Amino acid sequence: MKNRTFHSDFLKRRKEWFSAYGTAHTAMWWILAGHLPTVQEAVDKLDFLQKNGASPNSFDFRTKFPAPSVF
Repeated sequence: MKNRTFHSDFLKRRKEWFSAYGTAHTAMWWILAGHLPTVQEAVDKLDFLQKNGASPNSFDFRTKFPAPSVF
């Protein structure tokens, strides 16, 4: 059986709450403990992902990168 989380239910319904923003709609990146990312940082990471593809700087669920050694 596939692992399901409460979070996945919201991801399935994201079109109800979010506007389309190019090809990528989710960007992930590693942050240091205690750092609270800003909305602008998230927009910049998503923009980077759309323009450059997945990299350690910004990636998606399909292409994950391990945490840098400083974590």
